[in-house]
Amino acid sequence: MRKLIASFCILAACCVQAADSPAPAEARIRIAGIFLHAFSVWRIEAPNCAVPTDKPWLALDCGVWKCPKPQLLGIPLELDYSNWRKSPRMTEVKIPADQPFAIHFGGDLVAGSMGAGFAAAAGLPYTLESTSCRFDAKFTPRAGAMYEATIDPGMKGGCFLRLTEIRASDTGNYDRVAIEGAEMKACGGAAVELKR
Repeated sequence: MRKLIASFCILAACCVQAADSPAPAEARIRIAGIFLHAFSVWRIEAPNCAVPTDKPWLALDCGVWKCPKPQLLGIPLELDYSNWRKSPRMTEVKIPADQPFAIHFGGDLVAGSMGAGFAAAAGLPYTLESTSCRFDAKFTPRAGAMYEATIDPGMKGGCFLRLTEIRASDTGNYDRVAIEGAEMKACGGAAVELKR
């Protein structure tokens, strides 16, 4: 009987200790690459542009018939894309806070001339170009903070990475601000421009 009571007391103490331990600190991040084909995200140790060989952490590519439904966690400010709801290569996820967070992500930006379909039907020459838009990013998220990592098409071809924190201003509005100490690397493709 004493062993049973002792076992019960140990079990009860373990349950109380587990209930008292705080939940791990988390932050939230929105990851988007609206116009990218084969858009995927891998967790990495350090930004070195090495192409991961394992399965992606997130696969955000649109299939033949539909795009994966984005997960929304209430991060304010909509994306700067007019068509992101029709082609939502984006999601919002929770990430551990107060420790380095690094990702290798991107896809291929495919572009052609405005009349490519008409030109092909008429037997006229046209070009279709694909640019690799892949980046590495690393920063240390703060607990409770919100972040955004987006790959946008450039005005003159290519693409650029925008890595920002979404922070409330004194007026109650939200702004995108640069992340102190963030590391960003362009990992391929011509005409690559980094923006914060």
